[in-house]
Amino acid sequence: INHFISCAWYAVGNIGVFEESWVMKAFDSESQTDGFAYRYLTSFHWSVTQFTPASMEVTPRNALERTFNIWMIFLGLLMFSSFVSNMTNGMTYLTKRNYEKRQERDALVTYMNAKGISLKLRHDIITFLGAKTAARHRTLNESDIAPLRNLPEILLEKLHIEVHAPVLQWHGLFSQLHTEERTVIYLLCHHALRDRTLGASEDLFKFGVRCTRMYFL
Repeated sequence: INHFISCAWYAVGNIGVFEESWVMKAFDSESQTDGFAYRYLTSFHWSVTQFTPASMEVTPRNALERTFNIWMIFLGLLMFSSFVSNMTNGMTYLTKRNYEKRQERDALVTYMNAKGISLKLRHDIITFLGAKTAARHRTLNESDIAPLRNLPEILLEKLHIEVHAPVLQWHGLFSQLHTEERTVIYLLCHHALRDRTLGASEDLFKFGVRCTRMYFL
């Protein structure tokens, strides 16, 4: 943005309609030092000062330049305010998230201290919770996406079919059902299948526990 503003500011100064302009005042046409690079950087410097509280020696010298300068001040004020607002909102959000995580961690530590949990079990619990949080950041399930809960039933059914049907077709029985009884597969996808993400140390199967579900990995 500053590049285009600096080019426009230099063009305004070179129109040649007025007897005096900022270009005539700032540069010496006979000087060898006022080359292209210096002229561009001077104009760019001026454009940057319109977005910050800084100032410089270049000032408008006619009505057109003054009008352009006023418009750039309003634009700079708008963009600077928007930038500061976004930064403030971002810092507020991060502070809130960190505060919530600290509260959860303090509650967990307080509970384990009150119950006299052993150091080894404490370490295992904290390690598991950390791994599960990292896995949640890598893999998103349907239950993690809040807007999906507001979808109508017909759209949810179509979503479940597109997500789960390709997984079922890896199984020979369900692949044959998909060919002969596609409606059954659609019902299974919509009513019977759910996503699940496991942590690094979380068990999917446990010895001696009766299996009540089929898992597709």
